[in-house]
Amino acid sequence: MRLFFTRSLSAQALAQDVRALALPAGCDAIQVADALAGVPVGMAMPAMPFVLWDDGTYASEVNAFLRGLPLGYTADGVPTGRPTRSRESWKAIATDLVVFGSWLSDVRGVSLWEASVRDAHAYHEARRVVPSGIAGTPAVTAGTWNRNHTHLRRFYEYALASGLASVNPFGATGFGREVAVRSRKVRFVTLEIFDQWCEVGLRGEAEVLGWRMSQQATRNVVFAQFLLRTGVRLTEGSSLMASELPERVPSGSRGVVHLPGAITKGGVQRDLYLTAAGLHPLREWMEVERRTLVAGALDKNRYQRGFIVGRLDKSRVKFGDGTSTRIDQMIPETRRRLILADRDGDVQGPAALWVGSNGLPMSPASWHSVFRRANDRCAEAGLSIRITPHMLRHTFAVHMLSLLLAESMRPIREMLHSGADAHTVALRRLLIDPVRMLQLLLGHAHYTTTLDHYLPYIQQATEVSDAAIDRWQSVVGPRLQLVGGVER
Repeated sequence: MRLFFTRSLSAQALAQDVRALALPAGCDAIQVADALAGVPVGMAMPAMPFVLWDDGTYASEVNAFLRGLPLGYTADGVPTGRPTRSRESWKAIATDLVVFGSWLSDVRGVSLWEASVRDAHAYHEARRVVPSGIAGTPAVTAGTWNRNHTHLRRFYEYALASGLASVNPFGATGFGREVAVRSRKVRFVTLEIFDQWCEVGLRGEAEVLGWRMSQQATRNVVFAQFLLRTGVRLTEGSSLMASELPERVPSGSRGVVHLPGAITKGGVQRDLYLTAAGLHPLREWMEVERRTLVAGALDKNRYQRGFIVGRLDKSRVKFGDGTSTRIDQMIPETRRRLILADRDGDVQGPAALWVGSNGLPMSPASWHSVFRRANDRCAEAGLSIRITPHMLRHTFAVHMLSLLLAESMRPIREMLHSGADAHTVALRRLLIDPVRMLQLLLGHAHYTTTLDHYLPYIQQATEVSDAAIDRWQSVVGPRLQLVGGVER
Protein backbone atom coordinates (compact mmCIF):
# COMPACT_ATOMS: atom_id res chain seq x y z
CA MET A 1 0.00 0.00 0.00
CA ARG A 2 1.14 3.52 -0.78
CA LEU A 3 -0.21 6.79 0.57
CA PHE A 4 -0.64 10.02 -1.42
CA PHE A 5 -2.41 13.35 -0.94
CA THR A 6 -4.49 15.36 -3.39
CA ARG A 7 -3.43 18.85 -4.44
CA SER A 8 -6.11 19.77 -6.98
CA LEU A 9 -9.83 19.19 -7.31
CA SER A 10 -10.59 19.37 -11.03
CA ALA A 11 -10.30 16.22 -13.17
CA GLN A 12 -7.65 17.68 -15.50
CA ALA A 13 -5.52 19.07 -12.67
CA LEU A 14 -5.76 15.79 -10.77
CA ALA A 15 -4.58 13.87 -13.80
CA GLN A 16 -1.54 16.13 -14.06
CA ASP A 17 -0.81 15.82 -10.35
CA VAL A 18 -1.08 12.02 -10.40
CA ARG A 19 1.24 11.74 -13.40
CA ALA A 20 3.83 13.80 -11.48
CA LEU A 21 3.79 11.37 -8.56
CA ALA A 22 6.23 8.48 -8.23
CA LEU A 23 3.57 5.84 -8.86
CA PRO A 24 4.28 2.09 -8.88
CA ALA A 25 5.34 0.57 -12.19
CA GLY A 26 2.39 -0.27 -14.39
CA CYS A 27 0.04 2.08 -12.55
CA ASP A 28 -2.60 3.74 -14.73
CA ALA A 29 -2.41 7.41 -13.75
CA ILE A 30 -5.55 8.23 -15.71
CA GLN A 31 -7.52 5.55 -13.85
CA VAL A 32 -6.37 6.97 -10.51
CA ALA A 33 -7.15 10.54 -11.57
CA ASP A 34 -10.59 9.53 -12.82
CA ALA A 35 -11.31 7.78 -9.53
CA LEU A 36 -10.36 10.91 -7.59
CA ALA A 37 -12.30 13.18 -9.94
CA GLY A 38 -15.38 11.04 -9.33
CA VAL A 39 -15.40 11.85 -5.62
CA PRO A 40 -18.66 13.64 -4.62
CA VAL A 41 -18.17 17.42 -4.61
CA GLY A 42 -18.88 17.89 -0.92
CA MET A 43 -16.34 15.22 0.08
CA ALA A 44 -13.37 16.30 -2.06
CA MET A 45 -10.86 18.69 -0.57
CA PRO A 46 -7.18 19.61 -0.81
CA ALA A 47 -4.65 17.42 1.05
CA MET A 48 -7.15 14.54 1.05
CA PRO A 49 -5.30 11.24 1.62
CA PHE A 50 -5.77 8.44 -0.87
CA VAL A 51 -4.26 4.96 -1.07
CA LEU A 52 -3.06 2.77 -3.93
CA TRP A 53 -2.61 -0.97 -3.66
CA ASP A 54 0.82 -2.45 -4.34
CA ASP A 55 -0.07 -3.00 -8.02
CA GLY A 56 -0.96 0.68 -8.41
CA THR A 57 -4.73 0.30 -8.51
CA TYR A 58 -6.98 2.70 -6.64
CA ALA A 59 -8.05 1.29 -3.24
CA SER A 60 -11.70 2.30 -3.54
CA GLU A 61 -13.02 0.84 -0.26
CA VAL A 62 -10.11 2.17 1.80
CA ASN A 63 -10.39 5.60 0.20
CA ALA A 64 -14.13 5.70 0.82
CA PHE A 65 -13.33 5.31 4.53
CA LEU A 66 -10.66 8.04 4.44
CA ARG A 67 -12.95 10.46 2.60
CA GLY A 68 -15.69 9.87 5.14
CA LEU A 69 -13.55 10.68 8.19
CA PRO A 70 -14.27 14.45 8.32
CA LEU A 71 -18.02 13.81 8.15
CA GLY A 72 -18.22 10.65 10.23
CA TYR A 73 -19.79 8.65 7.40
CA THR A 74 -19.07 7.67 3.79
CA ALA A 75 -20.94 8.79 0.67
CA ASP A 76 -22.98 5.58 1.04
CA GLY A 77 -23.88 6.41 4.63
CA VAL A 78 -21.59 3.88 6.34
CA PRO A 79 -20.34 5.26 9.69
CA THR A 80 -16.60 5.99 10.00
CA GLY A 81 -16.61 6.99 13.67
CA ARG A 82 -16.46 10.35 15.35
CA PRO A 83 -15.86 13.15 12.78
CA THR A 84 -12.18 13.97 12.26
CA ARG A 85 -11.72 17.74 11.94
CA SER A 86 -7.98 18.39 11.77
CA ARG A 87 -5.78 17.54 8.81
CA GLU A 88 -3.13 16.23 11.17
CA SER A 89 -5.51 13.62 12.57
CA TRP A 90 -6.71 12.76 9.06
CA LYS A 91 -3.13 12.18 7.95
CA ALA A 92 -2.30 10.17 11.09
CA ILE A 93 -5.22 7.78 10.55
CA ALA A 94 -4.26 7.25 6.90
CA THR A 95 -0.61 6.72 7.81
CA ASP A 96 -1.37 4.18 10.56
CA LEU A 97 -3.65 2.28 8.21
CA VAL A 98 -1.08 2.12 5.41
CA VAL A 99 1.71 1.04 7.78
CA PHE A 100 -0.45 -1.81 9.09
CA GLY A 101 -1.65 -2.82 5.64
CA SER A 102 1.89 -2.88 4.24
CA TRP A 103 3.12 -4.92 7.20
CA LEU A 104 0.27 -7.41 6.78
CA SER A 105 1.12 -7.90 3.12
CA ASP A 106 4.91 -8.08 3.51
CA VAL A 107 5.18 -10.06 6.76
CA ARG A 108 1.95 -12.01 7.22
CA GLY A 109 1.00 -12.48 3.58
CA VAL A 110 -2.63 -11.46 4.06
CA SER A 111 -4.77 -8.51 2.96
CA LEU A 112 -6.41 -5.87 5.14
CA TRP A 113 -9.73 -7.66 4.92
CA GLU A 114 -8.24 -10.99 6.09
CA ALA A 115 -6.49 -9.74 9.25
CA SER A 116 -7.13 -11.77 12.41
CA VAL A 117 -6.62 -11.29 16.15
CA ARG A 118 -3.39 -13.30 15.80
CA ASP A 119 -2.20 -10.77 13.25
CA ALA A 120 -3.01 -7.95 15.67
CA HIS A 121 -0.96 -9.67 18.40
CA ALA A 122 1.97 -10.11 16.00
CA TYR A 123 1.71 -6.47 14.92
CA HIS A 124 1.79 -5.33 18.54
CA GLU A 125 4.94 -7.36 19.12
CA ALA A 126 6.56 -5.90 16.00
CA ARG A 127 5.70 -2.34 16.97
CA ARG A 128 6.15 -2.42 20.74
CA VAL A 129 8.21 -5.41 21.88
CA VAL A 130 10.93 -5.78 19.25
CA PRO A 131 13.43 -2.93 19.89
CA SER A 132 14.05 -2.36 16.18
CA GLY A 133 10.31 -1.97 15.52
CA ILE A 134 9.21 -2.10 11.88
CA ALA A 135 11.58 -1.51 8.97
CA GLY A 136 14.36 -0.49 11.34
CA THR A 137 12.35 2.21 13.12
CA PRO A 138 12.49 2.16 16.95
CA ALA A 139 9.70 0.53 18.93
CA VAL A 140 6.87 2.97 19.58
CA THR A 141 5.65 4.17 22.96
CA ALA A 142 2.48 2.91 24.62
CA GLY A 143 0.77 6.19 23.74
CA THR A 144 1.62 5.82 20.06
CA TRP A 145 0.46 2.21 20.09
CA ASN A 146 -2.84 3.26 21.63
CA ARG A 147 -3.31 5.79 18.85
CA ASN A 148 -2.58 3.06 16.27
CA HIS A 149 -5.02 0.77 18.02
CA THR A 150 -7.80 3.38 18.05
CA HIS A 151 -7.34 4.20 14.36
CA LEU A 152 -7.26 0.57 13.27
CA ARG A 153 -10.23 -0.40 15.42
CA ARG A 154 -12.15 2.46 13.82
CA PHE A 155 -11.23 1.27 10.32
CA TYR A 156 -12.34 -2.30 11.04
CA GLU A 157 -15.64 -1.11 12.48
CA TYR A 158 -16.23 0.50 9.09
CA ALA A 159 -15.03 -2.67 7.32
CA LEU A 160 -17.45 -4.81 9.33
CA ALA A 161 -20.36 -2.45 8.65
CA SER A 162 -19.50 -2.51 4.93
CA GLY A 163 -19.21 -6.30 4.79
CA LEU A 164 -15.53 -6.09 3.78
CA ALA A 165 -14.18 -7.95 6.85
CA SER A 166 -15.59 -10.63 9.09
CA VAL A 167 -13.73 -9.74 12.30
CA ASN A 168 -12.32 -6.64 13.99
CA PRO A 169 -8.81 -7.65 15.15
CA PHE A 170 -8.65 -4.57 17.36
CA GLY A 171 -12.22 -4.71 18.65
CA ALA A 172 -13.66 -5.67 22.03
CA THR A 173 -12.82 -9.33 21.48
CA GLY A 174 -9.52 -8.59 19.76
CA PHE A 175 -6.22 -7.19 20.91
CA GLY A 176 -6.46 -4.26 23.36
CA ARG A 177 -4.82 -1.01 24.32
CA GLU A 178 -2.03 -0.46 26.85
CA VAL A 179 -1.84 1.67 29.93
CA ALA A 180 0.20 4.65 28.78
CA VAL A 181 2.08 7.02 31.07
CA ARG A 182 0.96 10.46 29.95
CA SER A 183 2.40 13.79 30.91
CA ARG A 184 -0.31 16.08 32.19
CA LYS A 185 1.85 19.16 32.01
CA VAL A 186 -0.16 21.98 30.47
CA ARG A 187 1.66 24.85 28.80
CA PHE A 188 0.06 28.24 29.32
CA VAL A 189 1.23 31.84 29.63
CA THR A 190 0.46 34.88 31.73
CA LEU A 191 -1.51 37.69 30.14
CA GLU A 192 1.57 39.92 30.40
CA ILE A 193 3.63 37.41 28.39
CA PHE A 194 0.85 37.19 25.81
CA ASP A 195 0.77 40.98 25.39
CA GLN A 196 4.54 41.03 24.95
CA TRP A 197 4.36 38.24 22.35
CA CYS A 198 1.69 40.15 20.40
CA GLU A 199 3.70 43.37 20.48
CA VAL A 200 7.05 41.90 19.44
CA GLY A 201 6.03 38.79 17.51
CA LEU A 202 2.87 39.83 15.70
CA ARG A 203 3.12 43.61 15.46
CA GLY A 204 6.90 43.65 15.07
CA GLU A 205 6.71 42.55 11.43
CA ALA A 206 4.60 45.57 10.51
CA GLU A 207 7.22 48.01 11.78
CA VAL A 208 9.74 46.57 9.33
CA LEU A 209 7.61 45.85 6.26
CA GLY A 210 5.17 48.76 6.30
CA TRP A 211 1.46 49.39 5.83
CA ARG A 212 0.46 46.19 4.05
CA MET A 213 2.02 44.07 6.78
CA SER A 214 0.30 46.31 9.31
CA GLN A 215 -3.02 45.06 7.98
CA GLN A 216 -1.92 41.46 8.47
CA ALA A 217 -0.51 42.24 11.92
CA THR A 218 -3.86 43.68 12.99
CA ARG A 219 -5.67 40.57 11.74
CA ASN A 220 -3.16 38.28 13.49
CA VAL A 221 -3.49 40.08 16.81
CA VAL A 222 -7.30 40.05 16.57
CA PHE A 223 -7.26 36.32 15.82
CA ALA A 224 -4.85 35.51 18.66
CA GLN A 225 -6.97 37.56 21.06
CA PHE A 226 -10.08 35.74 19.85
CA LEU A 227 -8.47 32.36 20.64
CA LEU A 228 -7.47 33.63 24.07
CA ARG A 229 -10.86 35.17 24.86
CA THR A 230 -12.89 32.10 23.88
CA GLY A 231 -10.60 29.07 24.31
CA VAL A 232 -11.54 27.66 20.91
CA ARG A 233 -9.36 25.17 19.08
CA LEU A 234 -7.51 26.40 16.02
CA THR A 235 -9.66 24.40 13.58
CA GLU A 236 -12.83 25.73 15.20
CA GLY A 237 -11.80 29.38 15.27
CA SER A 238 -10.40 29.38 11.74
CA SER A 239 -13.57 27.75 10.34
CA LEU A 240 -16.03 30.45 11.35
CA MET A 241 -18.07 32.24 8.72
CA ALA A 242 -18.43 36.00 8.75
CA SER A 243 -22.21 35.59 9.00
CA GLU A 244 -21.84 33.67 12.27
CA LEU A 245 -20.50 36.67 14.16
CA PRO A 246 -23.18 38.49 16.17
CA GLU A 247 -24.04 42.06 15.31
CA ARG A 248 -22.76 44.80 17.56
CA VAL A 249 -23.43 44.01 21.21
CA PRO A 250 -24.61 46.76 23.59
CA SER A 251 -22.28 47.55 26.45
CA GLY A 252 -22.93 45.33 29.43
CA SER A 253 -24.37 42.44 27.42
CA ARG A 254 -22.87 39.45 25.59
CA GLY A 255 -22.95 38.16 22.03
CA VAL A 256 -23.17 34.46 21.25
CA VAL A 257 -21.20 32.61 18.56
CA HIS A 258 -22.55 29.13 17.96
CA LEU A 259 -20.03 26.42 17.07
CA PRO A 260 -21.86 23.63 15.20
CA GLY A 261 -20.79 20.04 15.67
CA ALA A 262 -19.59 19.92 12.05
CA ILE A 263 -16.52 22.01 12.92
CA THR A 264 -15.78 20.92 16.49
CA LYS A 265 -13.75 18.03 17.83
CA GLY A 266 -15.95 15.01 18.32
CA GLY A 267 -19.00 16.84 16.99
CA VAL A 268 -19.70 18.48 20.38
CA GLN A 269 -21.53 21.71 19.56
CA ARG A 270 -21.32 24.63 21.96
CA ASP A 271 -21.63 28.41 22.26
CA LEU A 272 -18.93 31.06 22.66
CA TYR A 273 -19.60 34.28 24.52
CA LEU A 274 -18.15 37.66 23.60
CA THR A 275 -18.64 40.92 25.43
CA ALA A 276 -18.95 44.18 23.52
CA ALA A 277 -15.24 44.83 24.16
CA GLY A 278 -14.33 41.38 22.85
CA LEU A 279 -16.49 41.65 19.74
CA HIS A 280 -15.48 45.19 18.76
CA PRO A 281 -12.00 44.45 17.31
CA LEU A 282 -13.44 41.50 15.33
CA ARG A 283 -16.22 43.59 13.77
CA GLU A 284 -13.89 46.51 13.11
CA TRP A 285 -11.34 44.32 11.29
CA MET A 286 -14.10 42.56 9.34
CA GLU A 287 -15.86 45.73 8.24
CA VAL A 288 -12.74 47.68 7.27
CA GLU A 289 -9.68 45.60 6.43
CA ARG A 290 -11.41 42.35 5.47
CA ARG A 291 -13.77 44.26 3.18
CA THR A 292 -10.78 45.90 1.45
CA LEU A 293 -9.01 42.55 0.95
CA VAL A 294 -12.12 40.89 -0.47
CA ALA A 295 -12.73 43.79 -2.85
CA GLY A 296 -9.15 43.46 -4.13
CA ALA A 297 -9.58 39.72 -4.67
CA LEU A 298 -12.83 40.31 -6.56
CA ASP A 299 -11.10 42.79 -8.88
CA LYS A 300 -8.46 40.15 -9.68
CA ASN A 301 -11.00 37.31 -10.15
CA ARG A 302 -9.42 35.16 -7.43
CA TYR A 303 -12.67 33.38 -6.59
CA GLN A 304 -13.17 31.75 -9.99
CA ARG A 305 -11.44 28.37 -9.60
CA GLY A 306 -11.52 25.66 -6.96
CA PHE A 307 -14.46 27.11 -5.03
CA ILE A 308 -18.11 26.24 -4.45
CA VAL A 309 -20.50 29.11 -5.18
CA GLY A 310 -23.76 29.38 -3.25
CA ARG A 311 -26.29 31.89 -1.95
CA LEU A 312 -26.84 32.37 1.77
CA ASP A 313 -30.50 32.00 2.72
CA LYS A 314 -30.94 32.27 6.48
CA SER A 315 -29.53 29.02 7.90
CA ARG A 316 -28.92 27.34 4.54
CA VAL A 317 -26.71 27.74 1.49
CA LYS A 318 -28.43 27.27 -1.87
CA PHE A 319 -26.42 26.18 -4.91
CA GLY A 320 -26.93 26.78 -8.61
CA ASP A 321 -28.10 23.23 -9.28
CA GLY A 322 -31.08 23.70 -6.97
CA THR A 323 -29.65 21.78 -4.03
CA SER A 324 -29.00 23.28 -0.61
CA THR A 325 -27.31 22.43 2.66
CA ARG A 326 -27.52 23.69 6.20
CA ILE A 327 -24.66 25.88 7.35
CA ASP A 328 -24.32 23.96 10.61
CA GLN A 329 -23.64 20.76 8.63
CA MET A 330 -20.74 22.15 6.58
CA ILE A 331 -17.31 20.88 7.60
CA PRO A 332 -14.26 23.22 7.85
CA GLU A 333 -12.83 22.46 4.40
CA THR A 334 -16.17 23.06 2.68
CA ARG A 335 -16.61 26.32 4.56
CA ARG A 336 -13.24 27.56 3.31
CA ARG A 337 -14.17 26.69 -0.26
CA LEU A 338 -17.58 28.39 -0.13
CA ILE A 339 -17.97 31.62 -2.09
CA LEU A 340 -21.20 33.55 -1.58
CA ALA A 341 -23.21 35.10 -4.40
CA ASP A 342 -26.31 37.32 -4.48
CA ARG A 343 -29.68 36.44 -6.04
CA ASP A 344 -28.41 37.50 -9.47
CA GLY A 345 -25.46 35.12 -9.20
CA ASP A 346 -22.86 37.86 -8.75
CA VAL A 347 -19.98 36.76 -6.51
CA GLN A 348 -19.76 38.69 -3.23
CA GLY A 349 -16.77 37.05 -1.56
CA PRO A 350 -15.81 34.14 0.68
CA ALA A 351 -18.08 32.91 3.44
CA ALA A 352 -15.04 32.39 5.69
CA LEU A 353 -14.37 35.08 8.26
CA TRP A 354 -10.58 34.97 8.17
CA VAL A 355 -8.86 35.87 4.89
CA GLY A 356 -5.23 36.45 3.95
CA SER A 357 -3.60 39.40 2.20
CA ASN A 358 -4.75 37.92 -1.12
CA GLY A 359 -8.37 37.84 0.04
CA LEU A 360 -8.49 34.03 0.12
CA PRO A 361 -9.66 32.06 3.19
CA MET A 362 -6.92 31.10 5.62
CA SER A 363 -6.34 27.47 6.60
CA PRO A 364 -5.11 26.19 9.99
CA ALA A 365 -1.71 25.59 8.35
CA SER A 366 -1.53 29.30 7.48
CA TRP A 367 -2.21 30.22 11.08
CA HIS A 368 0.49 27.84 12.28
CA SER A 369 2.90 29.72 9.99
CA VAL A 370 1.80 33.04 11.51
CA PHE A 371 2.55 31.76 15.01
CA ARG A 372 5.93 30.32 13.94
CA ARG A 373 7.01 33.62 12.42
CA ALA A 374 5.95 35.46 15.57
CA ASN A 375 7.99 33.06 17.70
CA ASP A 376 11.00 33.52 15.44
CA ARG A 377 10.77 37.31 15.75
CA CYS A 378 10.62 37.01 19.54
CA ALA A 379 13.73 34.82 19.46
CA GLU A 380 15.53 37.37 17.27
CA ALA A 381 14.62 40.04 19.83
CA GLY A 382 16.16 37.93 22.60
CA LEU A 383 12.85 36.84 24.13
CA SER A 384 12.40 33.18 25.08
CA ILE A 385 8.68 33.23 24.30
CA ARG A 386 7.05 30.56 22.18
CA ILE A 387 3.29 30.41 21.86
CA THR A 388 1.13 28.01 19.86
CA PRO A 389 -2.59 28.29 19.14
CA HIS A 390 -3.35 25.45 21.57
CA MET A 391 -1.37 27.17 24.34
CA LEU A 392 -3.89 30.00 24.14
CA ARG A 393 -6.67 27.46 24.72
CA HIS A 394 -4.82 26.19 27.80
CA THR A 395 -4.27 29.78 28.95
CA PHE A 396 -7.98 30.51 28.66
CA ALA A 397 -8.82 27.31 30.57
CA VAL A 398 -6.45 27.89 33.50
CA HIS A 399 -7.43 31.53 33.98
CA MET A 400 -11.14 30.84 33.46
CA LEU A 401 -11.21 27.96 35.96
CA SER A 402 -9.54 30.19 38.53
CA LEU A 403 -12.20 32.85 37.97
CA LEU A 404 -15.03 30.31 38.02
CA LEU A 405 -13.79 28.91 41.34
CA ALA A 406 -13.59 32.40 42.81
CA GLU A 407 -17.06 33.31 41.53
CA SER A 408 -18.60 30.08 42.80
CA MET A 409 -17.08 30.52 46.27
CA ARG A 410 -18.17 34.16 46.65
CA PRO A 411 -21.92 33.49 47.17
CA ILE A 412 -21.10 30.56 49.46
CA ARG A 413 -19.01 32.83 51.69
CA GLU A 414 -21.86 35.36 51.69
CA MET A 415 -24.30 32.63 52.70
CA LEU A 416 -22.06 31.52 55.56
CA HIS A 417 -21.66 35.07 56.81
CA SER A 418 -25.44 35.55 56.66
CA GLY A 419 -26.01 32.50 58.85
CA ALA A 420 -27.40 30.09 56.22
CA ASP A 421 -27.77 26.50 57.38
CA ALA A 422 -25.16 23.91 56.40
CA HIS A 423 -27.59 21.95 54.20
CA THR A 424 -28.33 24.98 52.00
CA VAL A 425 -24.64 25.80 51.65
CA ALA A 426 -23.79 22.18 50.75
CA LEU A 427 -26.57 22.08 48.13
CA ARG A 428 -25.27 25.29 46.60
CA ARG A 429 -21.77 23.84 46.32
CA LEU A 430 -23.12 20.71 44.63
CA LEU A 431 -25.16 22.67 42.09
CA ILE A 432 -22.35 25.05 41.12
CA ASP A 433 -19.49 23.04 39.62
CA PRO A 434 -16.80 25.28 38.07
CA VAL A 435 -15.09 22.33 36.36
CA ARG A 436 -18.36 21.34 34.69
CA MET A 437 -18.84 24.94 33.54
CA LEU A 438 -15.36 24.97 32.05
CA GLN A 439 -16.00 21.63 30.36
CA LEU A 440 -18.98 23.16 28.56
CA LEU A 441 -16.98 26.22 27.51
CA LEU A 442 -14.12 24.10 26.13
CA GLY A 443 -16.30 21.46 24.50
CA HIS A 444 -14.61 18.50 26.19
CA ALA A 445 -16.54 15.26 25.77
CA HIS A 446 -15.48 13.97 29.20
CA TYR A 447 -15.53 15.71 32.58
CA THR A 448 -12.30 14.01 33.65
CA THR A 449 -10.42 15.54 30.70
CA THR A 450 -11.10 19.03 32.03
CA LEU A 451 -10.51 18.03 35.64
CA ASP A 452 -7.19 16.24 35.06
CA HIS A 453 -5.76 18.85 32.70
CA TYR A 454 -6.39 22.06 34.56
CA LEU A 455 -7.22 21.62 38.23
CA PRO A 456 -3.56 21.09 39.31
CA TYR A 457 -2.72 24.60 38.06
CA ILE A 458 -5.35 26.49 40.06
CA GLN A 459 -4.22 28.29 43.19
CA GLN A 460 -7.64 27.97 44.82
CA ALA A 461 -7.61 24.22 44.24
CA THR A 462 -4.21 24.00 45.91
CA GLU A 463 -5.50 25.98 48.89
CA VAL A 464 -8.48 23.63 49.24
CA SER A 465 -6.15 20.62 49.00
CA ASP A 466 -3.75 22.07 51.58
CA ALA A 467 -6.61 22.82 53.96
CA ALA A 468 -7.94 19.28 53.61
CA ILE A 469 -4.51 17.80 54.25
CA ASP A 470 -4.06 19.95 57.37
CA ARG A 471 -7.50 18.94 58.60
CA TRP A 472 -6.76 15.26 57.97
CA GLN A 473 -3.47 15.51 59.88
CA SER A 474 -5.22 17.14 62.82
CA VAL A 475 -7.79 14.32 62.92
CA VAL A 476 -5.37 11.43 62.49
CA GLY A 477 -2.45 12.88 64.47
CA PRO A 478 -3.75 12.15 68.01
CA ARG A 479 -4.54 8.56 67.08
CA LEU A 480 -0.99 8.00 65.84
CA GLN A 481 0.42 9.30 69.09
CA LEU A 482 -1.58 6.71 71.02
CA VAL A 483 0.18 3.82 69.23
CA GLY A 484 3.11 3.10 71.50
CA GLY A 485 3.48 6.81 72.16
CA VAL A 486 5.38 7.25 68.91
CA GLU A 487 4.12 8.42 65.50
CA ARG A 488 4.61 5.76 62.82
